[in-house]
Amino acid sequence: MRCSFFSNEKSKCLYFDKVVLLVFILPFIWLFVFAGCSKTATEYFELAEESLNEDQVEIAIENLEVLIGKYPQDSLAALAQYKLAAIHLNWKNDLSAGFSALEKTVNEYGSSPQAKQAQKEIVGFPEWILNQSESLRKRKMVKESLGHLMYLTEKYSNHRNNYSRRSE
Repeated sequence: MRCSFFSNEKSKCLYFDKVVLLVFILPFIWLFVFAGCSKTATEYFELAEESLNEDQVEIAIENLEVLIGKYPQDSLAALAQYKLAAIHLNWKNDLSAGFSALEKTVNEYGSSPQAKQAQKEIVGFPEWILNQSESLRKRKMVKESLGHLMYLTEKYSNHRNNYSRRSE
């Protein structure tokens, strides 16, 4: 069918144009938009690193969580999970979230180098808390230091050489 401006069958021509647009052109546009907006695991990790460099911790956490969610089998997922633990422990001073992230690193990525390191950190966690508390105190972050000591007394037994973590 040949449509022209002076044709008597304008409505048929407009219908045909809409069908062509909807069936053939729009799917390619949607594919381009969604494929073009999707980031790789590497891009999410780099965005997280940039965010940390700019002290945008929450954005870094979001990017790492998206990476882990979208690419759980990617080799960067284990590193991203371990990095989440480091952010919670060292940037946010959130011991519960940090410890949980260490456990998740071990449970989800057990054969990775990050999981092996996370397991070592879990074993030495009470000692790390003491050292971190002292470091915070020296930097005049007394409230955070006391928070660490409170966490230690709530979650672990008092015996220095035989720490056993109490359940949450």
